[in-house]
Amino acid sequence: MSKTNKSSKSQNLVSNILHTLRPNSKASSKSSKASTSPTNTPTMATTSLAGKVAIVTGSSRSIGAAIAKALGAAGANVVVNYVSNGAGAANEVVSAIKTAGPGDAIAAQADAGTVAGGKSLVDAAVAKWGRLDIIVLNAGIMGSKVIADVDEEFFDSHMQTNVKAPLFTVKHALQHLKEGGRIIFFSSSLTYATGPVDTPLFRTGKPQQVIDFISKQNPNGRLGLPEDIAPTVAFVASPAAQWLNGQNIRVNGGFTV
Repeated sequence: MSKTNKSSKSQNLVSNILHTLRPNSKASSKSSKASTSPTNTPTMATTSLAGKVAIVTGSSRSIGAAIAKALGAAGANVVVNYVSNGAGAANEVVSAIKTAGPGDAIAAQADAGTVAGGKSLVDAAVAKWGRLDIIVLNAGIMGSKVIADVDEEFFDSHMQTNVKAPLFTVKHALQHLKEGGRIIFFSSSLTYATGPVDTPLFRTGKPQQVIDFISKQNPNGRLGLPEDIAPTVAFVASPAAQWLNGQNIRVNGGFTV
């Protein structure tokens, strides 16, 4: 075999590997000189979400609303999810996204804590925009009881809303997610861990002295805000985070390190 054929096969192999690892790569296999030219190097990933379609569960208020707005500001078309009593707040989020641009938005009523509700959100996104790229599983419940007071109903409701429904929402969405799609889970300890954030859900059932104590457990001396969380989610959802997979991301102001 000639040196030329060996070189050609080697360059084709490198090109195929680059294409597999970086689908946006434009590396050429024609020559080593061509592969180093500015127009043939792997493209720099962008934080733009233009043309992407996103679902944010529980996004009519608090953290979810801030995330929906951040995704819309980055160019995504967003399904803003609310339950039965949140239509007004959801429509305000939709209006804010449409007004600020460049993304678009619709409001969708569904109980994201049920399998049927999660499925309906996926179907709404595909029906409106014909595709799905990003799922942010933000909706959840956070009861607080000592172990002696935990009963089966309390346990089952948390597992249903925080584990079962998100899992089956993702299962239904997989058939629609495009290459480079993003699935972002929220948790206090796994996947996307926010730590204490000043929302009605966090404050429920806690006396002020407890909240004050928790607020002092990070270098900033305060609780997190929804607006502290949203920008990182927008980044993780973007092509710029293409090499970020399977990580537990702690956005908590140093509450845990």
